Amino acid sequence: MAIFKDHKIGINELLGVIPEALLSHLSENTKVDYYSKVLHGRKLFYLLMYGIQKMTG
Repeated sequence: MAIFKDHKIGINELLGVIPEALLSHLSENTKVDYYSKVLHGRKLFYLLMYGIQKMTG
C-alpha cells in the first residue's frame, strides 16, 4: 500500500472509473442484495469508499 501513498485522486474520480455494469455484476455474483431491500451492494461499496477517503484524507 505504500506505493499508492503519494497518489492523490478524489473519490468521485475513482468511482467514475468503475463501470456500473461491474458493480451490478459483483452484486449478482456475491448475492449481496439477496437479503437487503434498502441498502444495495452498490451503495454499500460507495459508503465504504467514502469512509476510506475520510480516514486517509
